[in-house]
Amino acid sequence: MKDSSGDIWIAADGGYLVPQQTASGIVQRMLDTGQILSRVAQDTVAGNSMTYNGVDETTHVGSLYGGLVGYWLSEAATKTSSKPKFYQMELKLKKIAALCYATDEQLEDTPFMASWLGREVPKALTYTTEKAIYNGNGVGKPLGIMQSTALISVT
Repeated sequence: MKDSSGDIWIAADGGYLVPQQTASGIVQRMLDTGQILSRVAQDTVAGNSMTYNGVDETTHVGSLYGGLVGYWLSEAATKTSSKPKFYQMELKLKKIAALCYATDEQLEDTPFMASWLGREVPKALTYTTEKAIYNGNGVGKPLGIMQSTALISVT
C-alpha cells in the first residue's frame, strides 16, 4: 500500500499501527520538548521543496531581523520608518523517521506499545533532529550551526 506521500508501507508488517493523529502528536511532542526544536520557526509547507525568505542581516546595529526597529515613545512622539530586507533560498525538505521492531507478544499488548512508542519515539527523533541542527553536515539533513559559514568563533 502507499500513503498520501507515495511511500510504500505494508500493513501486515505493522504499518497500520501508527495512525495519522498519533504521528501528528509525535511531531508536536518533539516541538514542545526539544531544547533546540522549541526555538525553531514553524512554517507550513506544501510539497517537498519551498522558496524561503530569509532575513538579510549582517549586524544588529540600528535594527533587528533585517530592518525592524523598536522604539520607546513619549506621547505624540514620532518614529523613523524602516524596511526589512530579505533574501530567497530554495529548501529541499527531507523526512526523519523512526523504526522499531516488536515481538508478537509486544504487538499483542498494543496499549503498552502505543504508550511506549508515544513516549520514546519523540525523544529519539528529537535527539536525531537536534543533533543535525547543531552539527549536521547538510547531506540529507540540515546543515548544522557548527558547520555553517554563519558560525562566529570568539577567541
